Amino acid sequence: NGVGDNAKSWAVDGVRCQKWPRSNGRYGAKWSAGDVIGVAWDGVKREIAVSVNGDFAPPNGVQFQLHPEAPLPVSPSALAA
Repeated sequence: NGVGDNAKSWAVDGVRCQKWPRSNGRYGAKWSAGDVIGVAWDGVKREIAVSVNGDFAPPNGVQFQLHPEAPLPVSPSALAA
């Protein structure tokens, strides 16, 4: 089990260009060595956004929109490959 493997966690992988869970989708940005990855949480809009080198423009930006009733156990973590 890893980050994004259950309904209470979310993951974005810029090497494999994937995101989990529920989005079952592709993540459009390919990360490179030396990139600075940022994660932003908007507790009012209940959104999780990703930036690369400070840029939130597409294909970065909001990657997950949490359901209004979803619990909020937000604890960012990162792993460089």
